[in-house]
Amino acid sequence: MNWVRLAEHGRIPTDVKYMNPRISFDGLNWWISVCVEFPDCKETLNDDGVGKDLGIKDLE
Repeated sequence: MNWVRLAEHGRIPTDVKYMNPRISFDGLNWWISVCVEFPDCKETLNDDGVGKDLGIKDLE
């Protein structure tokens, strides 16, 4: 066994579920890819509106 170099150091989440690991070899390097499942981070939209009256009557 040997150490593994990480391309994106410090970006591996530790509090998520890992799924579907894939290991591949391209003739020179070994690669591993995994699927990470984490909670949805979408923001909820509200019904508040913002408007501005510019006072323009004619555009000509």
